[in-house]
Amino acid sequence: MITEFIEDICEELNIKVPAISNDTSKFMSETMLACSDGDTIFIKPFDKPNPDLLFAIAHELRHIWQLKTDEQLYFADYKTVNET
Repeated sequence: MITEFIEDICEELNIKVPAISNDTSKFMSETMLACSDGDTIFIKPFDKPNPDLLFAIAHELRHIWQLKTDEQLYFADYKTVNET
């Protein structure tokens, strides 16, 4: 179900479907449900999907779209949570 959700969003955003991983070592907090590095979306393992997880996935796919569309426009002033 999650793979189909990701494929559907990527189709709407007109981006390539990223690799999908359950490696949470890149997460900056215990509460994170998803993150991405531009090529891979990292998703917290789950028993069953819930609205918060789906929102987090869509949010990260939007970041991938931003990187692929115009990185300078969307990320020129980007700061991590630790930097702010």
